[in-house]
Amino acid sequence: MSKSILLFLLIFPAAWALAQPAGERYRVYTSREYQVREKQIREQQAREHNAREHQLRANANRSARHRLRGWHLADWKQDSLPGISLEKAYAWLDTHKSGHTGEEVVVAVLDTKLDIRHEAIRDNLWTNPGEIPGNGLDDDGNGYTDDVHGWNFLGNSAGEDVLYQLSETARAARLLEQIDTAALRLSDPKRLATLQKYAAAYREDAAFFRENYRALDSILSREEAALRDQAALGDNAALRDGEALRNGAANQNVAALRESRALREQRNAIAIQKQFFYNPDYQERAITGDRPDDLYDRRYGNPVISGRAPMEHALGVAGVLAARPNNRLGVADVSEKIRIMPVVMVAEGDEHDKDVALAIRYAVDNGAKIINMSWGKRQSLYPKWVQDAIRYASQRDVLLVHSAGNTADDLDAVDYYPLDYTPDGEFTESFLSVGALSPRKGPALVASFSNYGQRNVDLFAPGNFIFTPHTGNGYAYKQGTSYAAPLVAGVAALVWSHYPDFTAAEIKDILMASATRVDGEVYLPRKTRSASPQRVPFTRLCKSGGILNAFAALQLAAVRNRTRL
Repeated sequence: MSKSILLFLLIFPAAWALAQPAGERYRVYTSREYQVREKQIREQQAREHNAREHQLRANANRSARHRLRGWHLADWKQDSLPGISLEKAYAWLDTHKSGHTGEEVVVAVLDTKLDIRHEAIRDNLWTNPGEIPGNGLDDDGNGYTDDVHGWNFLGNSAGEDVLYQLSETARAARLLEQIDTAALRLSDPKRLATLQKYAAAYREDAAFFRENYRALDSILSREEAALRDQAALGDNAALRDGEALRNGAANQNVAALRESRALREQRNAIAIQKQFFYNPDYQERAITGDRPDDLYDRRYGNPVISGRAPMEHALGVAGVLAARPNNRLGVADVSEKIRIMPVVMVAEGDEHDKDVALAIRYAVDNGAKIINMSWGKRQSLYPKWVQDAIRYASQRDVLLVHSAGNTADDLDAVDYYPLDYTPDGEFTESFLSVGALSPRKGPALVASFSNYGQRNVDLFAPGNFIFTPHTGNGYAYKQGTSYAAPLVAGVAALVWSHYPDFTAAEIKDILMASATRVDGEVYLPRKTRSASPQRVPFTRLCKSGGILNAFAALQLAAVRNRTRL
């Protein structure tokens, strides 16, 4: 035997022993235990590798996001980013409208509760001039007591709020059980067919969520059991040390814990859907105390429009509209003359048509010139109530801006309520539907999640990686057509502020006609990443064939204003 081989045989066992944890250093493994241990080491190494890769990606994403901060305000040509040219618009105003600061424009944000104490919002809040705060009286006689800053259609006099709402399909299923279907078949067969279609969709959705909850719960139980076993076997102190995990301490279980946490969040989200969205026994109007099928039962709600809720959506939306300029944070207001009127009617789940209709009417009656609606749903039990409210707004020269939705659907083929059309065609010229853009020019211009439609989506605006106010006086990146819509509403307010003689329909036409036209092909939004990407002309995705351009809108408004004088 050679000396080198002999030396190896003498040294290797000692080195191997020293490499083992203290409790295992002199343990003799069976063949089976050795295989298990070897597998665990490989899994630990893989997890460490995945954790390092995740950290590298996170660092790269943070760097990229920092560069994208405020991209939605940039100029298509000058900055090579598909922004709305807001900085050029303000430079143009400085030159052409020097000394004219514009008129105030009230924009109603129909949404969740709004954090009115946030630094980006508090100076832009609408105040009802006819209401005396806190006296318990309806001073202006508008039917809403103490509505100093707006109204909450989801609250009650005790200060409680509806936090979760049923899906519209669950409401249909419950309604179908309560009515005389034979009588309805004779009186309104179309209504019965709609209810039956919605109820069938409810049964399908409810079954889907039940099955997914069971599957996730089973997977999560196995994952957590495996982590407990590994902690016991390896005496992994980091697993027990929450502070170490929060500080990002490197350990072989980070990836597994992250996966387990994500599964738990998914399971909990589905549990909420089971308990509230798809549970016909859930009494969602017990707090408000009104009859949701009676539009004339209007004495409900409260004036508390600020506060915490499971769904905090309005702050990001309102922040896009009216956050004060701050170069350090990359946030800039679309128009400093905007006043935000919060109207609360959105919670987790589907909005009630009654709340939607009354919220629109409240905004109109209290002076809003623009109504932003960054929400929607696929079914509607009382669409005529909302259609009548939209007509009411249009007749009073109010512009309505609606987010197109985030399900990669063709809105020429499926409905996404509220609608500005019936089977007979469009019934208003004062309604804008808005799709979302990504920060990338070229084929990936359109956000992969955005709904679209050559007939039923009007134009696109930035809606991905939007840096906007967040809870706790903070700021965060958001995505969705929810953030594209208020950019359009804000530019409409900017133009209207400086050219107040235009009608709502004329403002809509100016935004459409001045949109930056995109002549190339883009990827069609798709529901899953596994679907093959398909290229289509951008002009097939919206009516205007373009994207919002504040600079061009002001220029066009100036030209049209001169011709009308």
